[in-house]
Amino acid sequence: MLHKLSNWFHKLLNPHCEECLRITQCEHCNDLRSLLEMERSDKTKILTALLNFNKPIVSESNEIIEKTEPYIPKITNWRVRREMLENEDRQSAALLYNRMNELRKNQSVDDIEKELEVSNIETDNEINEVREKEVKKNAS
Repeated sequence: MLHKLSNWFHKLLNPHCEECLRITQCEHCNDLRSLLEMERSDKTKILTALLNFNKPIVSESNEIIEKTEPYIPKITNWRVRREMLENEDRQSAALLYNRMNELRKNQSVDDIEKELEVSNIETDNEINEVREKEVKKNAS
């Protein structure tokens, strides 16, 4: 009893005594404390994963997606619809015309003749040969 009373006064007067701390801390207790801390961290990870399971995934990018075509109501007036169709046709015709002009500018007549394997000399010779044959047939 006297020993307990002396320990109590010692702890009261010297709360952070190194000898007392060494006695109260052992390796086994430290191992158990570290295991307890690991289990607590695992438990918190599992709880956060379960709580975040049903939350939707939010993308980090805040890009605004622009629509290329304006909104068209389902019911439109025929006049408006006709104008829209005419504008689309004009745009497509203009694109086609521009493409054809670019092709014509890029290719010369000689390139086109080589591509088609036709030249003016050959066609003139063939025409002359056909005429000569006709003349010979008519003459005989």
